[in-house]
Amino acid sequence: MSRLARPASSSTLESTVRPLGGRVTPNSAHAGTAGPRWIVDRLLVGNDIIDLRDPRCAGKSRHLRFVSRVFHSAEASRILSAADADGALWLHWAAKEAAYKVVSKLLGEPPVFEHRAFVVNAGPAPAPASHPTGPTGLGAGFDASGSVSYRNVKIPYRAAIDAGRIHALAWSGEDPDGPVPDIGISTGEARVRGPGSDKPGPEDASDAFRVFLKERFTVRERRSIHSPQSAHVRLMARAAIADTLRMDERRLEVICGNAPTGRTPPRVLLDGLPGPVDVSLSHHGQRVAWAYALAPREV
Repeated sequence: MSRLARPASSSTLESTVRPLGGRVTPNSAHAGTAGPRWIVDRLLVGNDIIDLRDPRCAGKSRHLRFVSRVFHSAEASRILSAADADGALWLHWAAKEAAYKVVSKLLGEPPVFEHRAFVVNAGPAPAPASHPTGPTGLGAGFDASGSVSYRNVKIPYRAAIDAGRIHALAWSGEDPDGPVPDIGISTGEARVRGPGSDKPGPEDASDAFRVFLKERFTVRERRSIHSPQSAHVRLMARAAIADTLRMDERRLEVICGNAPTGRTPPRVLLDGLPGPVDVSLSHHGQRVAWAYALAPREV
């Protein structure tokens, strides 16, 4: 990405912003003969990032009550038999979260998030991409793939994994079990050095942070910002989208509705009106990540 908005707060960002990598192609999601009404007029994306170095991630697979509450029996068996049970747990979690964000958009509103209702179907790791994708200019392969079943649809996912993080990407698609074609979903990640948690802390209440928010965000955008990480991911996603659209970033806003934080998908406004892009945001620990896809242009 050639241009990033660097937040002017007490937190600092790593100089290297990494793309998720890989290439995937969406098809139109399809509705079955029964079930909810799905909105499928354009590509919809969801993402989720897990900071594996966050202390809260360690040893979670040993909490069997948590495992049985969140995961279907087949998922739990797969997780507990894995060589890295904690890693497998958080991969399943990230896939569920990413798929939930897509389903929320397909339905037009977020459903009740019962984690066990979103069942991860693990697949083989897809082959590395051979070409760069989007404005990131990089085309690394994914480390994990599969789909997430919810009611009568399957949401495909891919995930990039290393020792420090898991970043899962999901999108509205029709054939998650097929080969990986090419598409234009742009992604990015960064680390926010400073607060070690994505929970609100003293920085959130400081005068400097309030000034920073007022300078960099509109009133509508500020309503959905609840932590420094929440601010950083919006700034970086907004800058990346502006770069892709080749326009002044000040014309864009990334907003959410009036529902409780985390319950309403973010939306991009262009000059105050719905923009030609679908966006997903995620942050955990010191990691922030975003994904977006442009609506097809009329010709």
